[in-house]
Formats: sequence, C-alpha cells, structure tokens
Amino acid sequence: MGVNHYGHFLFNARIFPLLLASKAVTKKPARIVSVASVAHESSKGIDFEDINWVTRKRSEIGTYQDSKLANVQYMFGLGERLKARGIDGDVTVTSLQPGFAASDLYRKSPWIVRTMLLPLIGTHARNLSINEVRSAVDESFANGTYTNPSRLKLYGPPVVGQPSAVAKDLALVEQLWLKTEEIVGEKFFA
Repeated sequence: MGVNHYGHFLFNARIFPLLLASKAVTKKPARIVSVASVAHESSKGIDFEDINWVTRKRSEIGTYQDSKLANVQYMFGLGERLKARGIDGDVTVTSLQPGFAASDLYRKSPWIVRTMLLPLIGTHARNLSINEVRSAVDESFANGTYTNPSRLKLYGPPVVGQPSAVAKDLALVEQLWLKTEEIVGEKFFA
C-alpha cells in the first residue's frame, strides 16, 4: 500500500489547498488522476485487519492488486467528500487503467511472458501515455470517471469503462478512507 496508495493520499492531501485555489486562476477545475490497474478487478478485497500484509503470507501479486483497488476506491472516496462539501465543481477526480506496457517491469518474468505474451499484447509505454493524458485533460469527465484501453482493457485508445463492483462499494470505500487516515496519521481535510 505504501507508495501506491498512502503516498498518493498524503501528497494530494497536502497540495489540496493549492488545487482548490487554482480554479480562481485557471477558471477550470483542478484534476486528480489516480493511476490504477485492471489488476484491481482480481483483488479479493482489502483485508482491513492486515492492510499491509504483515501477518498474512505476503503475495506480490496480491499486494499489487489490493493497492490498485485502493487507488480506485480512493477516487470514489475523494469524489464523495468533494460532493458532500459542495466543491465537486472545483476538483475532478478520475482513475484509469493505463494499459499493458511491454517494459522492463517484466524482465524477471518467465520466458513465455517475455517472448510470447509481451510481443503479442504489450504496447510501448509511450503509446499508452494517451490514456493518462485523456484522464487528465478531458473536460467531459466527471468525478468518478474510470477509463481503460479499448482492447481487452490492455491496449488501444482509452474509453470510459467500469471498475469492479468492490471498487465502487461505498461502505468499503469509507472503510479504506478512515483506515488510511489512521495509518498516515493525517486527516485529508484538516
């Protein structure tokens, strides 16, 4: 959860006053883009009793899936709080699955992944950047918009998609928000 969730939560909390103030200058809402992953759909749900995988057998895939689920839930949590405060027109929060990049991230993967899977469906990272750019600048996107690549959610141009049902469960979203504030020792809205 560390960098993928807590770090983003704290960073956004600390710059949030600047984001709110920016609308007076730009005349447009600020934008927070939470970069998630289609892997969030495979999360079994965050274990709030062991959110950092301290007592459970650690699983690199499981921790990644949970952290990416947290990215999407964070977007919904912040969007709900903006709406409750009447400032959802001042800051827009979106999330996305950028795509499957054929990158060095997979250098230690099995031979079949490196030689067969990556060339077949992997895309160069520079070609996937359009997904992040669209989430950052498309003014038609409202709070809670989630995008993913059009083909198998792995490659192709970005389209508006749907995150998992667990990601949209507002009771779990609230639980994550409160647990995150407890762990980082800061309230997002001071």
